[in-house]
Amino acid sequence: MQSQYFQVQIYKKSFFYFLAGVLLLTAAFFIWVRSVSAAPAYTPYAKSVKSSSAGVINPDNALGAPNNTSAQMAGLNSILTLDVGEGEEGTQSLRVYFGQINAVVNVNVDFLDSNQAVIASENRQLGADANASTQTFAYNWTSFGKAYRYVRISSTQAGAGVNLDAVEKLGFIGSTPTQDTDGDGIADRTERLNGTDPLVVNHKTNTGGGTSGATGSTGATGRTGSSGSTGATGGSLSQTGASSATPTANPSMLSRIFGGKAKLSNIGGWDWFWIILLIIAAMLSWWQAYRTKTKKPALKAKHASA
Repeated sequence: MQSQYFQVQIYKKSFFYFLAGVLLLTAAFFIWVRSVSAAPAYTPYAKSVKSSSAGVINPDNALGAPNNTSAQMAGLNSILTLDVGEGEEGTQSLRVYFGQINAVVNVNVDFLDSNQAVIASENRQLGADANASTQTFAYNWTSFGKAYRYVRISSTQAGAGVNLDAVEKLGFIGSTPTQDTDGDGIADRTERLNGTDPLVVNHKTNTGGGTSGATGSTGATGRTGSSGSTGATGGSLSQTGASSATPTANPSMLSRIFGGKAKLSNIGGWDWFWIILLIIAAMLSWWQAYRTKTKKPALKAKHASA
């Protein structure tokens, strides 16, 4: 009876270690899933600082909605580059929230693409102002065929300073669940999930009586391709049949499972720390379960002799 009792205790202890390992590994998996599928909320404001020069103090204060807490830009060629968000690129004008301006200053705003190449720029002189103010810098994606991913703001006058509270995109990709920037009948967020460009009309979409062809040309009241026929109300909404008919890359497996913004780079340093720690703890628990179970013959012999 005593031998059976110790045998039951060994099995219970081994099972406990095994179950603890399963729970630890499950916790690591849930942290991984939560992190990899994390999609930051769509917002019109800057989400992170891409870079800043030595003349910029507290650059993070320019992130998010205006809150009367500003980044300070002082002196000649003070430069602050802000990331407005991957998948949330700006398509319309930029509203800049300035704090107190202590002297007349020239401010330059550059709209940059995902490679930080300049799409458009505007320079403006601002007068000294003890109060907060806003300035709107014009942009329209249809004029350039692309949206802006970054905005670079610089002070171009020595001795002057400007306080920057926030920047706001007045139009951006995926701004609402139904936002359809290119007007092809497919929401921006759906296009991102499907791996298509929300600024290029989907070549499968045809809202007129004609068919789209290889290159776009003007129909009766719409647009159609050179090989397409012109209907009474025109053909496809595609401005250029060639670009709209270009196949797009398939979304990744992570995007298909967890959503359009899912990717491994979403996992931050602390998330990786806890994931690895939990995996190590799970492995140690399983090793202890194995060692406990293998002790059974020795313990049985010991208690039998006693």
